Amino acid sequence: MLKLLFAVTTILFTIAPSTHGFDPLDPYGEMIIKWDLLQSSPGHHTVLVKIENKQEYRHVEKPGWKLSWHWVNKTVIWDMRGAETTEQGNCSAFAASETLPHCCLRRPTIVDLLPGAPFNMQVSNCCRGGVLTSMSQDRINYVSAFHMTIGSFPDDDPGEFTMPYDFDIGVPGYTCGNATSVDPTKYSTDKGRRKTQALAFSRSHLKTSDMASNSAWKLDDHPKLPKGKTIALIVLDGWGESAPDEYNCIHTAPTPTMDSLKNGRPDTWTLIKAHGTAVGLPSEDDMGNSEVGHNALGAGRIFAQGAKLCDIALASGKIFDGEGFKYVSESFEKNTLHFVGLLSDGGVHSRLDQLQLLIKGSAERGAKRIRVHILTDGRDVLDGSSVGFVETLEADLAKLRDNGVDAQIASGGGRMYVTLDRYENDWGVVKRGWDAQVLGEAPHKFKNAVEAVKTLRKEPGANDQYLPPFVIVDDAGKAVGPIVDGDAVVTFNFRADRMVMHAKALEYEDFDKFDRVRFPKIRYAGMLEYDGELKLPSRYLVSPPEIDRTSGEYLTHNGVSTFACSETVKFGHVTFFWNGNRSGYFNEKLEQYVEIPSDSGISFNVKPKMKALEIAEKARDAILSGKFDQVRVNLPNSDMVGHTGDIDATVVACEAADVAVKMILDAIEQVKGIYVVTADHGNAEDMVKRDKAGKPALDKEGKLQILTSHTLKPVPIAIGGPGLSEGVRFRKDLETPGLANVAATVMNLHGFVAPADYEPTLIEVVE
Repeated sequence: MLKLLFAVTTILFTIAPSTHGFDPLDPYGEMIIKWDLLQSSPGHHTVLVKIENKQEYRHVEKPGWKLSWHWVNKTVIWDMRGAETTEQGNCSAFAASETLPHCCLRRPTIVDLLPGAPFNMQVSNCCRGGVLTSMSQDRINYVSAFHMTIGSFPDDDPGEFTMPYDFDIGVPGYTCGNATSVDPTKYSTDKGRRKTQALAFSRSHLKTSDMASNSAWKLDDHPKLPKGKTIALIVLDGWGESAPDEYNCIHTAPTPTMDSLKNGRPDTWTLIKAHGTAVGLPSEDDMGNSEVGHNALGAGRIFAQGAKLCDIALASGKIFDGEGFKYVSESFEKNTLHFVGLLSDGGVHSRLDQLQLLIKGSAERGAKRIRVHILTDGRDVLDGSSVGFVETLEADLAKLRDNGVDAQIASGGGRMYVTLDRYENDWGVVKRGWDAQVLGEAPHKFKNAVEAVKTLRKEPGANDQYLPPFVIVDDAGKAVGPIVDGDAVVTFNFRADRMVMHAKALEYEDFDKFDRVRFPKIRYAGMLEYDGELKLPSRYLVSPPEIDRTSGEYLTHNGVSTFACSETVKFGHVTFFWNGNRSGYFNEKLEQYVEIPSDSGISFNVKPKMKALEIAEKARDAILSGKFDQVRVNLPNSDMVGHTGDIDATVVACEAADVAVKMILDAIEQVKGIYVVTADHGNAEDMVKRDKAGKPALDKEGKLQILTSHTLKPVPIAIGGPGLSEGVRFRKDLETPGLANVAATVMNLHGFVAPADYEPTLIEVVE
């Protein structure tokens, strides 16, 4: 009998009821279902469903729906296409002689997913009877975990949400209808692939009244670790682990505190992944960044992120079918489509190939006049690479012009000087971009962008990051592409932090940060939604990952009080990104967030100590106050100064961060607490580009090629303190632990067992 809150039903499909078929290719496949109530109300109940599927192959088909999964080497491939009739609950499309799908009978229904997206969070609105959305895929243990909301909407009043007293759910049940008995050999495709509704079948009965009595957010007590210990959670931004040499600023800098956490402590110091698939990015060649890193640290699960989300949408073409693109395309007939963003293949904020696909797809769908406002990089890629990127883009636009599309680069500037400021550090950066892109005004005017970038780079001290703003003009000296009334604008960066301020200027009618001179009435969409709480921008091309049930929210519901602090440039990371792209508090009575203003108007290498001391002082005071169970900080020095390429300054930055860590750890010692010290991605541990042999690379003039970007290196994590229980050590059985494993680890140290679908904890307790 199925019982709630981690009760288990085990089904061995050795035989099937006579009225239902079974899969002859895998008649012994094992299926285990686990339920955990998350939320309950009079109208509906939301449960977490875990399905452990040990079956080798399954294929289900029913009118309006096609869903399959195929387990190969512990990976999963999903494919689902839903006809509009059943997806919207319109059952009139089915003939009277046909058996109505489950959804038309107002029974709870389960549907899912997008191709190739095992971590997808899409909600399929199947028949309004019930919804199941994929939460995560554990590819080692063959487990899929889902949210399911059960309830129904009566036809006469869609706003009334009624709840059935109890219901049956099929296992595995991924179809809008019962499986029927068929001979699989009669239903196959021309490729020999079976096309059958045969389904290994069993049903579990669940009374909804049993759900309401359970707490939605209650975490189980850890069987071996106590509650009540103050935990300092320190994130060193841009602090990776690499071979020691003179270009490893972390190695070169005096860092006695961090060294002491590592040396001779194999049980309480280890390395974890902070890039690629470990943080939801498409491949192992994708560098991590602070946004996806803090998402993973706080969420405890891996979600498809930025570039990966956009890649999926572009590869499938769905980006052009969404509401965001449809909205901007209304300007194609009579007005201009503008693209604004970072021209780079760095993959941290944007990617050139995605811009190319957007421009091509827009032209194919009716855009007649296209303008691109470029921002040169030199931070996530090599300084000087901007010329090649501009030449590539110009070649694409020339082909469009040959085909009758008026396509040009309209303006540009360096990323750190034009448009891409963040956290309201310097609105002058945004204004310089506004003047060039909207007003068509800049101190430098050129006939083409290649000439512009090459010329401006010749100025003393010039680099890609800080190129001054420029506009492209015609023979009469008139700007070729200012943004005007009726135009459409797409910001093609997928990373949020350096788009929010620009988005506010483009979208907010009530705006007082600088004089915009004029505020054109445009159709604006971001590549993604850059701020979920502010709903900014209000239109976007690709829906963001829906990150819910973060560790911070769980801990707050379980009475854990939290203090979070950083300076402006990273404050959003220990709050907004940590909390699943959500602004504000979960519970103001239990949380306090403190932002220390960053230095403005100067490059970070000028004052490389930044605000590390002030952050540490705030953390120390919070720990000693006894008011908080968790004190969480981000120390930005090694990342922000590392991005400047100034090796000497980065060494000073790393030393300052180490001093700050010591101050916090000293406070933990006084209160007999626990510390967790980790990082979000690499940067300062390798400040030069390397050749294939791993040696520092030189340019054509024999000069060292400085690396200003993040790295693919792993990051450290260390635990300790007088409050750490005896026998706690890092596990050795996790194949590739990453940032997402930290959340369960911290929950354990707070004395709780992490939710079942979180990435496994990094620690074990040895007697």
